[in-house]
Amino acid sequence: MLSSHKHTIAYRPEIDGLRAIAVIPVILFHADFKSFSGGFVGVDVFFVISGFLITSIIVKDLSQNRFSLINFYERRARRILPALFAVSVTCIPFAWVWMTPDDLDRFGRSLISVATFSSNIFFWKNTGYFAPAASENPLLHTWSLAVEEQFYLFFPIILWSLWRFGKRTLLVILAAIFVASLGMSEWGARFHPTANFYLFPTRAWELMVGGLVALTYSKRPTGNGDNRFYSLIALVGLILILGAVFFFDDTVPFPSLYALIPTLGTALILKYGSRSGLCGKLLSSRPLVSIGLISYSAYLWHQPFFAFTESLYTVAPPTWLMLLLSVLALVIGWFSWRFIEYPFREKKHTSPEFIWRMSGVSLLSIILIGLAIQLSNGFPERMPTSYVAGQWDMRLGPNYGLNKICDYQSKFKVVSKCVSGKDPKVILWGDSYAMALADGLVASDISFIQATRSNCGPNMVFAPFPDKGVFNAEWTRRCLGFARDIFKYLAENKQITTVVMSSPFVQYLDGEVYDGDIFLAPSFDDTLASFVKTVDLVRSLGKHLVIIAPPPRGYGETSKCLKRKAAGLLVIGAHGTKPNCSFTKESYKKNQNPVITLLKTINAKTGVPIVWIDQFTCKEGRCRASLDDIPLYRAGGHLTKEGSAYLFSHYSLLPMYVQ
Repeated sequence: MLSSHKHTIAYRPEIDGLRAIAVIPVILFHADFKSFSGGFVGVDVFFVISGFLITSIIVKDLSQNRFSLINFYERRARRILPALFAVSVTCIPFAWVWMTPDDLDRFGRSLISVATFSSNIFFWKNTGYFAPAASENPLLHTWSLAVEEQFYLFFPIILWSLWRFGKRTLLVILAAIFVASLGMSEWGARFHPTANFYLFPTRAWELMVGGLVALTYSKRPTGNGDNRFYSLIALVGLILILGAVFFFDDTVPFPSLYALIPTLGTALILKYGSRSGLCGKLLSSRPLVSIGLISYSAYLWHQPFFAFTESLYTVAPPTWLMLLLSVLALVIGWFSWRFIEYPFREKKHTSPEFIWRMSGVSLLSIILIGLAIQLSNGFPERMPTSYVAGQWDMRLGPNYGLNKICDYQSKFKVVSKCVSGKDPKVILWGDSYAMALADGLVASDISFIQATRSNCGPNMVFAPFPDKGVFNAEWTRRCLGFARDIFKYLAENKQITTVVMSSPFVQYLDGEVYDGDIFLAPSFDDTLASFVKTVDLVRSLGKHLVIIAPPPRGYGETSKCLKRKAAGLLVIGAHGTKPNCSFTKESYKKNQNPVITLLKTINAKTGVPIVWIDQFTCKEGRCRASLDDIPLYRAGGHLTKEGSAYLFSHYSLLPMYVQ
């Protein structure tokens, strides 16, 4: 039995200070302050604190033979649901006024996921290459609450079930869960990074860190030597957390073994920190404790502020505005804590019966509202009569070229749905930017084979390694194999006379690549040499080549501007509202200068012709987003299907190069 376990959960102000150290970096990271590039680790700090406190509460109740699942879940409902319900409901009218139908539909589905404690699963399934910007969903941050809520479902039962077998058995089993989950997380970071980030099995170990600390926690000896030693250890823990906050960034696989740095730092503070030590004094300071007390509410409110603001802007919102919103999150967080969190947490204000009724009604209400939004497809009748939601969803939707299957081949092979016309003499080779050109080739009456794979450019030497989402190490290896399959096909099929190559090319200049043996960060000269060699290899087969440069891009999301303008919604750009969604040629040149330089140098070294789309879309210093009411852009710099067809048919971009 564990009844003899020495345990205390007396109030420790340094834990509230630790909450402040967690929430401030998260808010500033989401506000896009570059100095806080690793601010996302604040969530991991929260996980460890939560595991520690929940385990402490349960163990105390078990040791006194008074543990009750009903009472446990009542406390969780008091702590979590009132503020969460307030934030969710507050978001609804803003979403109604500012969101397009498809965005509102996604918001409605996220509402349902919040109320069913499954938002981590929702955002895992709805984050991908062609997915809309996840950061513009005001409830994105609730994924971490879902992870904790899933933890609350099973962990109390595990502790209750194992309690009778003694402390050692309990520690061994929880340590085994910790190791298994950590191992799964490290594997997931390599092969399934999106699932690894969002799902509970690969996050459970972080909560287990806190749980293991709670099970081994006891009052520290009071000798001065011991105090100084423990104070030093706690200070090391704080340094580990802050080091992760300021030195990690989105290139770090996460969570993975790297996450041990902030989580073990948190564990050291929880286990060895005290008000008498330097670390404890810092964390127990009144400003940090005050922010820590409101950290939950501040965390809940900050994301809607940022998300709705970002949805209005086609460029990054100004720094001063994001800083103002960060402060506002803390201010509103205080009001939320004082008038929502605190009253509901005090039993003298609200009875258990009321909490259960309130919880049931609020969750059901959110689900019903979410269902109404989803079943109505985002209430398109809100929009002007000239706006047809489904039409714009299609016009600005994914462009896979001839067929969606043309993007999903692990190895290149000719598929009938990816062939246009009879006896094709042209092959279209590249990534999603090349896919977007397929309709243009069709409009030009060119018979061709589409040989495309997302993010996998036309390069025989390197494959890009973005290490994000589905684009993991295995995908990168297959990408290089895909390119070499195309080369083999070209060598064996003499009827193919022309190779049209296209890509944004930036993925070969920013980040790592794979050369068939190792992953490396290439220099500009390395990347240039890889494309020159690719051109030479293809020409050695007697093929003609032409490269189509990526369409010009500014600093904003042009397709978002087009859609919001068509829906009559507010759009804010770099210079205020943008009535025609165009952007300056100067911003395009600056934004894509490395790629422009790369392509010009390839042309200079090989003579391969480059088709520059900006020659047709940029006039008098501005680049247009639509021509004759035809939208040119979908997500990023990809051409729309009709935009591609319009450009190629009106300006005859390719026929002169097709042999």
